[in-house]
Amino acid sequence: MSCSLKALDLSAKNGEREIFRGVNLSVGHKEKVAILGANGQGKTSLLQILGGLRQWGEGEIELFGEKLECAEDFVKFRHEIGFLFQNSDDQFLCASVFEDVAFSLRAQNERLKRARNVEKRRGIFSKFFGRKAQILRQGSENDHLKKLEILGEEQIKRKVLETLRRLGIEHLRERVPFHLSGGEKKLVALAGALVCEPRILLLDEPTTALDEAMQERVAGILAELDVSEIIVSHDKNFIDKIADKIYYLKSDGLYESL
Repeated sequence: MSCSLKALDLSAKNGEREIFRGVNLSVGHKEKVAILGANGQGKTSLLQILGGLRQWGEGEIELFGEKLECAEDFVKFRHEIGFLFQNSDDQFLCASVFEDVAFSLRAQNERLKRARNVEKRRGIFSKFFGRKAQILRQGSENDHLKKLEILGEEQIKRKVLETLRRLGIEHLRERVPFHLSGGEKKLVALAGALVCEPRILLLDEPTTALDEAMQERVAGILAELDVSEIIVSHDKNFIDKIADKIYYLKSDGLYESL
């Protein structure tokens, strides 16, 4: 099985206080991995590190076969990582569900436009500096965006509606996200994470504020997704329905549940 993400001997601190150390993790292609642990053990901090939202201390991270030196290196993979925050309100930026989910695609468009402008300038630079310019271009983060296309508004509309329909929430498209129920908010936030078709999905406590029926629905959706997943949760019953592997986070590392 090819590997989507590897972490080797990771550590993290909150100020001077050590949160955890010696964390090792390997997530295979399309594999679903869950991380459980006591409150305050650092599960959310670890997930943020693995998603490039927080800097780690010691250790190494490899994403899709490329070694990353710091959190800033995740930028080149931003369109390939979906992140679901514990509090769905933290992901909402727009006045309607449709616009909020579309925001992810429009932001991707802007990144792609900037990348192409950079490549264009580098092309001009190459005419004057030849081989030296080619060396400077090697390993460009823009290489990760070349497979993408700038989407028109009709394409954005189609992708957003397809994603909402896939999650069974197309009827909410004109609603204000902040006015939805906890379960509806969670599905809208998940739509925003999925619309860009990420290769790996990171989820922080996806059952928070969900009733039992909605938990079953979310579990079914996550189980069927054709992507790698790292799920942080305290809900063992929920995790058992989804995860291929379960780990427990302690101060001195991750321990697999056998």
